[in-house]
Amino acid sequence: MMVRLEAEEALRSVQVQALGSGLLETRDFRKSIAEIERAAYGKSRTSRQATPAQLQAAGIGVIVVPPANGQEAPQDVS
Repeated sequence: MMVRLEAEEALRSVQVQALGSGLLETRDFRKSIAEIERAAYGKSRTSRQATPAQLQAAGIGVIVVPPANGQEAPQDVS
């Protein structure tokens, strides 16, 4: 987890330097500023839902259940 946090901090540092350089295109500049403002004001970031494979890679057991109208039994993929 610390590696991920350090990577996020490094990316933020690069982002800040890019913003200050004036070399970003207007669209990228506005997108970066909006992301920083969301973080500063405590607004939540949107996240993608993890796939069963990603959860499994993190050591979380997953049971894939078919839709209610399906005829198959649940599978344990852990």
